[in-house]
Amino acid sequence: QCPELLESHDVFLLGEASPAPVDVTALATSSSAPMSAVEAEAEGRAAAKNLLLLFGDTVAVTLMGCEVVLKPLTQEAGKGECRVFCGAPAISFVLATPVSASTSTTSPDTSDFAILVVSLEGGGLSVLIASREGAKLLYKAVVPNTKRLFVSAAAVVAETSHALVLAHRVVRDAEKLSRSHVEVLCVDLDLGDLLESGWPEGKSHTEVQPCLVARGSHVPLSACWYGQDVAMLAAVGSFEAVREDSAEPMESEDAMLTVIRLGQTGGGAAAQSWLLPHGDLLASWQEDVMEAGTKNSRLAVAISDNSGGAVLCAANLDASSEPQLSCEECLPGLAACAFARSALKLIAFSPARTFFALVQASGQNAVAIFRSPGGSMRAPTATLNLSDVTLDGEVEVYSAVLSESAILVRTARCLIRQTLSHDAKVEGVKRPLISREEMPMGMDPKALLRMLDMQ
Repeated sequence: QCPELLESHDVFLLGEASPAPVDVTALATSSSAPMSAVEAEAEGRAAAKNLLLLFGDTVAVTLMGCEVVLKPLTQEAGKGECRVFCGAPAISFVLATPVSASTSTTSPDTSDFAILVVSLEGGGLSVLIASREGAKLLYKAVVPNTKRLFVSAAAVVAETSHALVLAHRVVRDAEKLSRSHVEVLCVDLDLGDLLESGWPEGKSHTEVQPCLVARGSHVPLSACWYGQDVAMLAAVGSFEAVREDSAEPMESEDAMLTVIRLGQTGGGAAAQSWLLPHGDLLASWQEDVMEAGTKNSRLAVAISDNSGGAVLCAANLDASSEPQLSCEECLPGLAACAFARSALKLIAFSPARTFFALVQASGQNAVAIFRSPGGSMRAPTATLNLSDVTLDGEVEVYSAVLSESAILVRTARCLIRQTLSHDAKVEGVKRPLISREEMPMGMDPKALLRMLDMQ
């Protein structure tokens, strides 16, 4: 433990969530059927990612009931939180990546506004535009025959004013819950002139049909768009495009990458999967990197190794090839620490991977923060004691997100921002070599160490 890793903290109170409409509340509570394992997995992963930082980490975004809440992380006067009512309980949301229609790279982004895609109870999708001053609802749609929809990734093509959404839903088996499966959906939303017309309020379409449905056995951990017609997701097991003649996907517990291509020549949309290196898929997230002056998005994964550590890999993709996986960093002990936590909600990484955190729902060590060792054998770690910060006793952690300078934690009543130190160090302790008199049979300890080094 290195308490010097933790610096100052701030607490930002959240207001009460607005009540859901009566008809939506009845819809959400009408089913008393037990939840399948894959449904519980989908709900848990969505809840753990219910937090996002925007505009240089100055604004936090989270979901509360039927609202999207934008909370300024500043004490400036007049900077109150902004709430956008979506009309139904909000389930999940993602930040849409700007992509180019002509290349597989992302377009130059802007710090002036951000596009958010939110999934709602009943299969709804809402597109919001957010700025430092607030947010506005742009577009509403619904995916038919869907009760609960979870968004994994989204992209906005500025040249065509289309929003591409990668989402998933759980299809229950009425006879046997263990046979429930996951369907990944690609949805194309035509925003028309909304991005160029001063952001008018609420264009609404009643129904949108997925342009691809792919079936698998597990919930995707994360996904990323690599252009306007190519996306990649990481999950346990593969996904196969659903067609009239398609068979059930082969169940697998291996970590895999699935590439989805839309508009394939002569064959329509397609999904193809590749095995990741052997090990447990601990985490996956979308990260932005600068390459030749251009910001590109890619998928990153953390996979356990045989020594209790984890290997961090990045998946790159162009328009014609299979995923190119580069193993960029090893984190000793990460997998062992993760497996020791029975109620682990999330493994979070900062954008440049300077820090990572293991997040549980509750407990004294609910939020454990580590600074990346960077090749060293030891690195600073600290535990955020939420009870001391909030003075509320036992605190339930809803979600958390890391920046390069702080960790932000969401609880029921507030957001807690804990700044982190880049200068904290773990002082090594030099252990004296025992004497020959203390060694069995009077052996020379230096000679024994040299012999062991030669083995």
